[in-house]
Amino acid sequence: MHAIRNAPATHAADPLRADASRHVVGLTVAVETLLDADALRGSLEDLAESSAFRLDRLTPTETKGEAETSDAGHRGDSYAARFILRAPNGVAGDRQIFQLLQGVAAEHRWDDVEKILRFDA
Repeated sequence: MHAIRNAPATHAADPLRADASRHVVGLTVAVETLLDADALRGSLEDLAESSAFRLDRLTPTETKGEAETSDAGHRGDSYAARFILRAPNGVAGDRQIFQLLQGVAAEHRWDDVEKILRFDA
């Protein structure tokens, strides 16, 4: 019986993945909640405490009146939670982002995430 060998990869690495002039310095997470802003802020600050990020800003994006749906779909309020790296000159990778998102997802409903990038000239 012969061993099965995988064919060597023939695709090139994505040049954007290796772009050293582009650095992730934070992320914005869209969160839906029934909590008031102060309670949500406290929860997100606690979740970020064990991560590479700190909560920088929490901005409402919808009011309850605009966001209400049927009884089955209570959406509540929507907020944009902006997290910035704790280290002033640091950069984050996907591992650090996923770690924070797992914590947020364990406590809150989120529906969008956007990386905050710094580009070196």
